[in-house]
Amino acid sequence: MSFVQVGLQAGSHVVRCLACKAVSRLLENGSGNSVQLVVGSEVYTLLLDCLIDGNEEESAAAMDAIKGLACSPQGMTLLFPGDIKNSTDLRCLATKCSPLGRVRVLALLVKLFSVSSSVASMVYNSNLLSLLESELTNRTDVLISLTVLELLYELAEIKHATELLSKTNLIKLLCSLISDITTDTILRSRAMLISGRLLSKENIAMFIDDISKIRSTPKAIKFLLLHL
Repeated sequence: MSFVQVGLQAGSHVVRCLACKAVSRLLENGSGNSVQLVVGSEVYTLLLDCLIDGNEEESAAAMDAIKGLACSPQGMTLLFPGDIKNSTDLRCLATKCSPLGRVRVLALLVKLFSVSSSVASMVYNSNLLSLLESELTNRTDVLISLTVLELLYELAEIKHATELLSKTNLIKLLCSLISDITTDTILRSRAMLISGRLLSKENIAMFIDDISKIRSTPKAIKFLLLHL
């Protein structure tokens, strides 16, 4: 692990990317002892640095390695420390990093959500989906907002996401975005696609307590179509 740690702190993006891939391979092909080696070192903190500050390839490799950690109970203790003041807490991390780093943290959440329903529940119970809600509310940067909508589109594709997403304010925020004529048309049309994808799920009505969330969406979509 000392060699991996050195690689993750190297001055070369290529070397750091290879070190991230080494961690992924170790977690993929190794035993519980391999997971324990990663958990017992400073590797996770270094992976987060690569995720936030690396180039695109390095960041993607770090994301895959962190996703591998989520497949084990030991790794879950690292990803969800339960202390928002912990420097590795994803909420804390997202509030302190650059806009690009924040988007990468959000992309990591989507990756984690796709691992399993139990990991998705941990993401939800840790209130991490509120990071996506905040970005939808604060639409000052069109590019970031569009990226967040793309991530929501990916979330809507995940089979076990319907129940958890329906418990958030995301559908309401999407309706608000669609109906806001001051918002960029591209954002509003993308929000319409995501809403349609969510509401097309057969079991969506089972999970939404406030049925008005469903009723307001077609109205919002009709409003958008009339103003295109």
